[in-house]
Amino acid sequence: MWDAFDDTAFHFEVDPADNEFGGVAMTFLLELDHETEALYAAEAARRGVDPAAVVREVVRRHRPETPVEPNPLTVVEFHKMLDELAVDAEKLPSLPTSAFSRESIYEDHP
Repeated sequence: MWDAFDDTAFHFEVDPADNEFGGVAMTFLLELDHETEALYAAEAARRGVDPAAVVREVVRRHRPETPVEPNPLTVVEFHKMLDELAVDAEKLPSLPTSAFSRESIYEDHP
């Protein structure tokens, strides 16, 4: 789907059937200058396809080869996360040390 929003912004949707990520639809809003828009429209007309098909092909061709790894936490962010996890920790029930014995952990396994 290729819909003009204004002179330079276009909306295109990835059809779930055309999506290799388990059918999850994604929507992009691309702001193109008139020259770029004309290039995509001309290429689409030359091929006899919708301009969105040309854009989908470009997106597929230029996607990362490997999944992008999330940025690791900084030390400060890690400590902040630990502090947030510890909020109200004193309200948690205490367990006896016997709860952490090998026998206790594996009691259901012969």
